[in-house]
Amino acid sequence: MLFIRKILQFFFARVKKSKFLKYLLFGPKKTRPKLTFFREFNDTKNSTYSLFKEYRDLTQPGWRNALNPSRSIGLPNEFQINKSITKAKALVEQTMKLLSNFNFNLENKRVLEFGCNDGSKTCEFSKMNPREIIGSDISYYYEHDRKDDKKSKIAKDELDYLSNLRKMVANISIQNKNHKIPNYVDDNICNSSFKSNSFDLVFSWNVLEHIQQPELAISEIHRILKPNGIVYNKYNPFFCQGGGHSLATLDFPWGHVRLDESNIKKYLREVRPQEYDIAYPFYKNSLNRMTINELKTYHINAGFELLALVPIPKQSNIYDVTEEILEQSKINYPKVEFIDLVSNGVICVARKK
Repeated sequence: MLFIRKILQFFFARVKKSKFLKYLLFGPKKTRPKLTFFREFNDTKNSTYSLFKEYRDLTQPGWRNALNPSRSIGLPNEFQINKSITKAKALVEQTMKLLSNFNFNLENKRVLEFGCNDGSKTCEFSKMNPREIIGSDISYYYEHDRKDDKKSKIAKDELDYLSNLRKMVANISIQNKNHKIPNYVDDNICNSSFKSNSFDLVFSWNVLEHIQQPELAISEIHRILKPNGIVYNKYNPFFCQGGGHSLATLDFPWGHVRLDESNIKKYLREVRPQEYDIAYPFYKNSLNRMTINELKTYHINAGFELLALVPIPKQSNIYDVTEEILEQSKINYPKVEFIDLVSNGVICVARKK
């Protein structure tokens, strides 16, 4: 044993000295991009924040798309749809790999994906021989992140857009005629129209954070699941570094958490006045403030057996959260904890007792 330890010590000593061996074993060294200061922001509590030009791009790549919703541009092309399908395939494979650890598969099961959007993941589930696969979404949700004076028209436009998009996705994704084409419905998971004890699996991916009443949603999921049915939620917490999403992620670390609502409004008016009318309603209405501990509590209170609750921290965040950032966050959100700030996602799997 001592001999083996000495060999390992010798090997790692050589690796430490050799740039070539480091490259072979660990790949190229990753360096953080430099950030360019462009101005300061002073809040009403006498705190000053340095703002950086590149920060938003690094935290939320593609954030500009939220200012020009694809609905106004038109349907995506085949390349973009294939990209969405490829990503969906990987996510669904990852999901089923985890569920298989709990002896669960989709064969002859009834499945609901809520917040399904384009239906790409729903289509991937359809290839796993379920008895029925349903995708649901809420068309009027999109009122919150659209700058449009004709609110009554948005829901109908969204239904038409999603219907056409899902047909395109299904045509490209589902080539085998034996695979079921998903059914799609407009349904609010907080007040679902589905009957009790209807589904074997209820699934969502980065949806739960957009629900204003997550505790009610989890209770409804419990109701519509069959006994021993499984819920799988991948949750993107508001409190993580990019938890403000494209419209409410500011130009300094954890800004959307460190500023209270009045200062968020002040920030948008001073720094992003052209975005205010779309960004503030999104911040106010489209993101809940559920902590990881609350996510756990809501499932237990609803009557679930918790099978897995897995925070997914980003390593760099662990070292970036300072005592000041945590204290400022706690002033606005007393229940927030360190793990909430550093976790870019949380996987929650539970079984109905």
